[in-house]
Amino acid sequence: MKDEGILESVLQSLLRDFNRIENRLILNEDNDEKLAKYVNAKQRTSKSILYCISPALKNCIVRKTRTMIKFSNRSVIHALPCGPNGDTIRSKTANLLIVDEANYVPESVITEVALPMLATTNRMLILISSPTNKNHYFYRALNSPTWSKYHFKTEDNPTITKEYLAQAEEIESETAFRREFLDEFVDEENTYFAMPLL
Repeated sequence: MKDEGILESVLQSLLRDFNRIENRLILNEDNDEKLAKYVNAKQRTSKSILYCISPALKNCIVRKTRTMIKFSNRSVIHALPCGPNGDTIRSKTANLLIVDEANYVPESVITEVALPMLATTNRMLILISSPTNKNHYFYRALNSPTWSKYHFKTEDNPTITKEYLAQAEEIESETAFRREFLDEFVDEENTYFAMPLL
């Protein structure tokens, strides 16, 4: 998968940032159980992320399954597919919720399941996605002044070679390349006329 290296780099960076901003999840100063959830539209992807996280924190792991990691400080990470309506992620509150490929997750899952899950903890929601749909919560969050934003192009990933990018640009359609490799919202994909003409 072309985005695994990027995803791993982004998650490690975000976890470092989260660790600095919100010590209670990783360091767990108050020794309460802290819950983080990693959500993706697909089960296979949501489970594979635990393999990216595990090596960096393996000395702290006390229990691990295909969808959960529990750490010695009582923090827990669950990796779950959201499904079409979010039923698989509904549960108690979370201290950190990472929604991968958020632009592909039904908006109602984010607004009606994810956000209420964080309401009582007033914690962190991280949305990660390739840009696809401007008529979505992800796009509005990206353009909101209240959200912190991190923008990574594929070329920012040190494991991706310039030769690979050149080959991808040659093979992919311009729209697909701009969306998947340059991380741009491409209006023309969803409209008959280019947006500047409308």
